[in-house]
Amino acid sequence: MNAGKTSKRKKSVLRVSRISEDLDKLLQKDAGDKRMSVNALMISILPKYAEWDRYSDRFGYVSVGRELFKAILETADQEQLEKIGDELGAQLPKQFILFWFKKINLETFLEYASLVSRYGGISKSEVEFEGRECTVSSLHELGPKWSAFMQHFLDSSLQSTLGIKAKFDTTKNPVVATFAT
Repeated sequence: MNAGKTSKRKKSVLRVSRISEDLDKLLQKDAGDKRMSVNALMISILPKYAEWDRYSDRFGYVSVGRELFKAILETADQEQLEKIGDELGAQLPKQFILFWFKKINLETFLEYASLVSRYGGISKSEVEFEGRECTVSSLHELGPKWSAFMQHFLDSSLQSTLGIKAKFDTTKNPVVATFAT
């Protein structure tokens, strides 16, 4: 999900680091499996730290396997999940966006949503602009209760952070929000 940023080539810096032999062997194996150099693998790993890990640790994110999370969702009451989606959507995105980006606007909101999607593992998301209309499409594998939660969370977060009311098309796995910018 790209919030409309233009990619600018940034100046690079040479860094030399010492790592353990065990870590080097692991990196060489994984780089070989992915048909890339160790340097390319390390360069692909660092953005996750910079964009996600250093912030998500501060906010207490917990990693849980998809099957476990899906099983927990299945035991939850849907009305309660929707209520939690409304409550958390009104609070969390604003806190994260201000902490990460220091300002709230459509670009930082969409970048936040992209990071949560990319690294949080909750869905695969895309953003499309057509004129003044923005469509955010999220696809997940967690079923209708998660779709309902996501709809309420996204609706509440758009309203509380940007004052935007979206139209939703929500089914078992996709959640699609459309709104005017």
